[in-house]
Amino acid sequence: MEMLDVRKHDPEEYEGKGITIRGCLYRIGPQLGSGYSKFVHVLRNARSGLHLNVLAIYRDADSGRQELGRELAVKALDDLMEGQGVVPSLMEVDLPGGVAYIQDYVGPYEPAPSQDIMSAERLMVAGEWFEAADMFSRVLETRPDHTVALFNRASVLNSMRRPDLAANLMARVIDIEPNYRAYLRDYVKYCSAAEMPIEVMDGWRAITERYPHDTSCRQYVDKVPRQAAALHNRGVQLATEGQWNEAVASTERAIESYVRLAEFDHKKFDQELAESLLNYGIFTTAGGNIVGSIQPLLQTMRIAHEYGRHDLYDLAAHEMRQALALDRQTVAEELERLTGGPVPPWFGNPS
Repeated sequence: MEMLDVRKHDPEEYEGKGITIRGCLYRIGPQLGSGYSKFVHVLRNARSGLHLNVLAIYRDADSGRQELGRELAVKALDDLMEGQGVVPSLMEVDLPGGVAYIQDYVGPYEPAPSQDIMSAERLMVAGEWFEAADMFSRVLETRPDHTVALFNRASVLNSMRRPDLAANLMARVIDIEPNYRAYLRDYVKYCSAAEMPIEVMDGWRAITERYPHDTSCRQYVDKVPRQAAALHNRGVQLATEGQWNEAVASTERAIESYVRLAEFDHKKFDQELAESLLNYGIFTTAGGNIVGSIQPLLQTMRIAHEYGRHDLYDLAAHEMRQALALDRQTVAEELERLTGGPVPPWFGNPS
C-alpha cells in the first residue's frame, strides 16, 4: 500500500493510499466531501477492515490548524449551551506536507454487516446477554479482529457484571484500533468499575494524548486515589496475616498507581508513593527477597528527604540497616549497583 504524501499526491489520488496514525495503519476510503483546501475521507482500519473514523485532510497546514481551532471553539460552545460540557472528538494528525484531523464517523462501520452481527445486536438491545455474548463469539471465530463485535461483547460482559472481563476485552480492542475515542472511553470506564487504577490512568493518558480537550473520563480518574489507597491498605492487611507474596503484589499495584498519579501532580501524590515504597521494601524483605527491597527503600528516603518527612526517612534507613545486618555483602553490592559507589554513610543516619 502506497502511503499518502499530500506534497506529491493530488486530491483525486488520496483514496486507496495508506496512513499511519499513532502506530495504526489505515487505508483512505472514499471521499465524503470537500471544501477550500479540505478533503474529507472515510478511514478503513487495515487490520479490522472497519470504518470508524473520518479523516479531514488539509493541503495547507496553517489553514488546517486554524480551521481545527475554529471548529473546536464552535462545537465546544454548542456543547456548553446544551449543558453537556464535553468538547467533540477531534484529533490532530501531522501529514507529510499538510495536516489532518480525525473524528468519529457517523455511518455504517462496514458496507455489509453479517447476519450474525445484526442478530447479536438485536439480542443485546433486548437484554438477552448470554445469547448475545454467544452470537458475538460466533462472529469472532471467523473475524477475530472485528472490533465492533469485540466492543459489543465487552458491553455485554459489563452488563453481566463482569467489568474485569470487559476491560480485558477492550484492551484487545484498543490494540487493534487505538484512535477511536469511544473505545478508549469504555476501556477506562470498565477498568474503573473493575478497580484497575493503573489501567484507568493508562487509558486516560491515551485519551489526553489524542483528544486533549476531552474531559469525559475525568470522573474515573478522580476515583484512582481511593483505589490506590485501597491497594495500599490491602497490602498492609495481607502483611499482618503473613501473606508476604500477596502483600508485595498488592503494594506493587498501589505503587504503579501512585507513579501514574504523580505524573499529573507529583506534589500531591509523592508522599503516598513513598509510603507504599516503604511498605514494599519491608514486605519484600520479610518475604525473603532482600535485594528487591533496596531500591524502593532508597526511593523512599529520597522522597522523604525532599518533603521533610523525617518519619519515613528514619523508617527506611532502619530497614536498610536491617537488610545489611541480614546479608551485608549482597546488600552492599546492590547499593553500589544502584548508587554507583560504596555503601553511602548517610543512609543509616537519622534525618
